Amino acid sequence: MGAFKEPRGGELKDLYLDPAVAGAEKQAARDDASRDLTERQLCDRALGRAPTV
Repeated sequence: MGAFKEPRGGELKDLYLDPAVAGAEKQAARDDASRDLTERQLCDRALGRAPTV
């Protein structure tokens, strides 16, 4: 048995972005809407509950 085994289900994929693409994505994300959550909403989110409106 060798040190490296074949990946299960096919070949491994590199899921990291190139630094130039990552910078562009970060810049684009700055325009996305953001939302402040209360402590209750953060707790509900951590517990996997549906958010309250």
